[in-house]
Amino acid sequence: MGKIKTAFLLTISLVCGLVSTTDAQVRLSPTDSLQLYQLHTLCALNDIQGPAIDSLFDHCAKECAAIDKELSRVSRSDISEEERSRAQAELRNKKKTARDNRDFAAQFLLTPQQRITYNDKIKPAPPAILHMGMNHDRANCNVCVTK
Repeated sequence: MGKIKTAFLLTISLVCGLVSTTDAQVRLSPTDSLQLYQLHTLCALNDIQGPAIDSLFDHCAKECAAIDKELSRVSRSDISEEERSRAQAELRNKKKTARDNRDFAAQFLLTPQQRITYNDKIKPAPPAILHMGMNHDRANCNVCVTK
């Protein structure tokens, strides 16, 4: 229930303009740029959904950039290897949580039909079995794609 509440509050605050995303622009990662492009094109976002989801991605990019700066600072610090490893793992987990919250909030803004497209084509669920390969595309992988 906490995840739903967090996504809802983040979505509402971004849509209402309570969280400022107009300050220094942070560049989206290539993966996030592709995901945002696919959201706009495959889900045919309307005039309300588009700017709201753009704001979600911008906010998350800024949050991830701040976490990356902290990761860099921790990597250069003079703390023990064990402490450094623990701090880095914690920051990576924080970054993953930020992205998960962004994706959950984006899904919250989509219609049921758009959610199906999102889950099938844009962000398919990881497979139950472990496998990998170079240039792995979960959307077109025979193992990853659920029939």
